[in-house]
Amino acid sequence: DQIAQVSQQVTAVTNSLQTVKDECQELMQRARAEESMRTERMEEAITRETQQREMGLKDVETKIDKLVQAIYAEKSARDVSSHQLASQLETAVGGIEADRALRAQERAEMERLYDAVKHQVDAEQARNEEQWNWHMETAKRLDARLEERASADLQQQM
Repeated sequence: DQIAQVSQQVTAVTNSLQTVKDECQELMQRARAEESMRTERMEEAITRETQQREMGLKDVETKIDKLVQAIYAEKSARDVSSHQLASQLETAVGGIEADRALRAQERAEMERLYDAVKHQVDAEQARNEEQWNWHMETAKRLDARLEERASADLQQQM
């Protein structure tokens, strides 16, 4: 009778431990899936932003190229006002160069930000993995303690 009761208690504890283990695994899977989804969303947002900025840069570069062509056409058509056109051209080129430098600086900043976000995501993922490993180790220790307690209870009852 006592052995049957102890056996039932051991079975109940084993079932409880299996439930805890299953819940931990399910939580780990959910956390990984959520982290993966967050990472994908961030990457998609960054990709969209990058594409939009690249399209904007291409449009600006196209407009700049058209402007430069118009300036050269005007210069060749008006030799009389060559001094004025040269001055305008220098101003336009200075603006273009400043704009290109600004765009290059923005592009470099975006790449730096992307790298920083990627680093943060990687660090967060590593932290999450360490936490889950710690939780698994804790669950294993609890499992071992419960087994020891069950064994000790079984020995005391005998």
